[in-house]
Amino acid sequence: MRRRAERKGYVNWERALSAGIVDEKVAFTDNQTLTDLTLGNTKQTMGMCYPMDLAVAYTLASVGPDKMLNAEDMVNEYTRTAYVMMGGKVGWGEVPNPDGPICGHDMVNAYLHKWPEARLDKHGRIYFASNQMYRSDFTFRLNEKARHEISPVTLIHSDTFKKLKEKIEQELDAKEWAVSGGSGHFRITHTYGECNEAMIPDGEKCAHHSPIYERMWFLIEENDDYLRIWDTGAVSRGWNNDQLNSQFGWNEKKNISATQVTRFSEVRRKLARDAPLKGVIKEIKKALTRMGNWTSERSLIVNDAWEEMNISIPIGVDDNGEEMYEKQARRVSTRRGKYTKYGWKDWDWVAKIDVQIQESNTKARKEGETQCSICFSKNVKNDLGHSYCECGKGWKYKRYQVERMHGHEIVKFRWEPIEKPSVFGFKDFEYTGIFFKKISEATNVRNMFHKALNHFNATQRKDRVWDSDEGVSSDIKVEWLSEKRMDIREIVTAGVMTLPWNSDPEYTLTPIELLHKMCFGSPQDWEEAMELSNSVGDSDGRIKLMDKHGSYVTMWIHKPTEKVIVEEEVVA
Repeated sequence: MRRRAERKGYVNWERALSAGIVDEKVAFTDNQTLTDLTLGNTKQTMGMCYPMDLAVAYTLASVGPDKMLNAEDMVNEYTRTAYVMMGGKVGWGEVPNPDGPICGHDMVNAYLHKWPEARLDKHGRIYFASNQMYRSDFTFRLNEKARHEISPVTLIHSDTFKKLKEKIEQELDAKEWAVSGGSGHFRITHTYGECNEAMIPDGEKCAHHSPIYERMWFLIEENDDYLRIWDTGAVSRGWNNDQLNSQFGWNEKKNISATQVTRFSEVRRKLARDAPLKGVIKEIKKALTRMGNWTSERSLIVNDAWEEMNISIPIGVDDNGEEMYEKQARRVSTRRGKYTKYGWKDWDWVAKIDVQIQESNTKARKEGETQCSICFSKNVKNDLGHSYCECGKGWKYKRYQVERMHGHEIVKFRWEPIEKPSVFGFKDFEYTGIFFKKISEATNVRNMFHKALNHFNATQRKDRVWDSDEGVSSDIKVEWLSEKRMDIREIVTAGVMTLPWNSDPEYTLTPIELLHKMCFGSPQDWEEAMELSNSVGDSDGRIKLMDKHGSYVTMWIHKPTEKVIVEEEVVA
């Protein structure tokens, strides 16, 4: 699926789960397979989106295929929580851990100001230098960072810093100050104050003065409210991985104290409970509108805002040339309203996949199990008393396709021959199309042909040996005949002969019996064998045979035709 654009406030399924706007269970079933498939498909379909979109999608999925909800029906703990998050004050990312120990000493969140160095100009007047030298005495702190740069010259003449002014004048032995005051400025650094480490347990750090950062859902206290973390707008991918940092920048983020941070999980239920009903319904409707406008590949909802109406349909013109109409019942879409109901769009695939998983987990057979009707009829059993194929001519239960879906393994099984069934023919069977059930039959034919060649004085074009004593060519040797055209080959099916996973090989024909039905049986035998081994034939009803030790297809076998008996007309 194509990756979609990201907007501020978007959340994925895993984060939504930790925020409490989706869940790991559904209301309509306790079946773990159906639950995993339903939630897995919802997660995959939704991707990253607004919190309310996920809460609505989960709510519709949770009620199952047989129920539809209107916007008011969807008001629950999940959508109420999502409403709180849609305000932009709940953020995701790294913030100071608010749960650590605190020393309780000098716990400020302020900005430390250091005075620049004072000097004398050539006229003997005092000014503040811009040489990056600062005084360590007479520092002062402000709770908030000044929006505009504070001039040291302005403050030095205030009553607050009268003692510092007098000290500088005494140090420099001067009283006159330069009018401009120089270009020096304060050195401003952020501070949490000085920690009283004696109040902190050994091995731990003060959560206020030495914050440890943790990734969580959080709120940031600001005066009597919470700081707005995100607003609206498109952003680059990854923006929502650390919303505080992305919105305000690293420096501002570092100025957030642990005492300002509140875990969303600690206040979630209260905030959700206090959410106004009308506001929650309004956000739900917005989410439904967004989801209704998505492309078909992502479309998740269907609504019942339809009405059966009799529509006049033009059907032609009458003899006077006037348009004729016919009333037909049509399902017409109507404007969505207060009572419009919505549901999850597609449930068919869930049921279908569930059946496949049940087949995968069936306990009737075990992978690698072997069975055949021959050994079963002889009551052949292993040490555990279970029947199995001892002769090696039966079937083996094997997996042939594995697919993983939403935490479940979908395995398809079938019965395959333990060894591919075979017939026998000569080296050039691909040209002659002749083959036999048994190797002994092919050997007998070759030997008979060899005797006939020598009996009727056949010769060979190459490697002929003249017998001077007898005055004739030596007999053709069977080894030479085998090397040329009549070497006996084992011929097997090119495709895989199979039985469905739920077949009972104990009562079914063996692979060799099925192949013999195709190669030597009647048209009815052919049809029966083809129906049982549906993986062998092609679209034209043929099967491929090939040399067992070759790598190419050598011969097509066709269905036999019935002999047509023509009755002679009897003339009276």
